[in-house]
Amino acid sequence: MKNLVRTRFLQMKKPSPGTFPSEVRERVYLRAGFQCTFRGLDGTRCSSRTGLEIEHQRPFAIYQSHDERFLRVLCRRHNAFEAERVYGADFIRGKIDEKKRRKVTRGGTQQLPPSALRPNLPRAS
Repeated sequence: MKNLVRTRFLQMKKPSPGTFPSEVRERVYLRAGFQCTFRGLDGTRCSSRTGLEIEHQRPFAIYQSHDERFLRVLCRRHNAFEAERVYGADFIRGKIDEKKRRKVTRGGTQQLPPSALRPNLPRAS
């Protein structure tokens, strides 16, 4: 019985970090008013309405969950800021560099010069 349960568990499709059903995506954006939900130390909310991304308040890499209660909308800059806060700036920069190196073009994998790998992230102080 234990082997059957283990086998079924291993066969289950694990959620991937950036895929949400359209209904969930729509509810999260509606709840946020189609605006970044980040608030500064003074309580001021970010006014950005472009470049919005859904972010996990409980980091997906740790919790492996898309629980809608813990999803929020952030602009790209604040999502990067939160990722650096949780995982560390060096780790995030490494992931960004890795993704840029694997950038696929029509002709295959493109080798990018080191100057193209500089991340454009806000610096955490």
